[in-house]
Amino acid sequence: MSAEQDELLQQAVKAHKAGDSQAAERLYRSILEIDAAHPDANHNLGVLLVHTQDAKDALPYLKTALQANPKQMQYWLSAIDALITADQIEVARNLLHQGQEKGLKGDQVDKLVARIESSQGSKTSGDTLPPEKKKEILTLYSQGKFEELLQQE
Repeated sequence: MSAEQDELLQQAVKAHKAGDSQAAERLYRSILEIDAAHPDANHNLGVLLVHTQDAKDALPYLKTALQANPKQMQYWLSAIDALITADQIEVARNLLHQGQEKGLKGDQVDKLVARIESSQGSKTSGDTLPPEKKKEILTLYSQGKFEELLQQE
């Protein structure tokens, strides 16, 4: 990361923590103009968008962050959280299982599991996914293609 990107990221995080969403978003986007794959800027912008816009708007940024650095467990947590918030429960469940296979664990994971279970429980009983959609999701999951899983609706 260049010194310019580092400075912009520090300013963005400071604005984000101070609750200045517009300034934080502008700064994160400035970083992404320099480096579209910047993991922290993508992640932080995604987290910001989950809270200020539609969670679906955040998914591409969180996906990019996760692809850029799949070892960063917070990226997994944020992506799963956004999927739950966007009501993409099956995709969230599959990404959670994949994360757990890579060592994702802890209280935050337990909370996400509970949210998934409660979201699933609030729907009508029975399977809500068409068989072909379920097969597609399971195939992607078994092949370890989390990028494609994030794109599922």
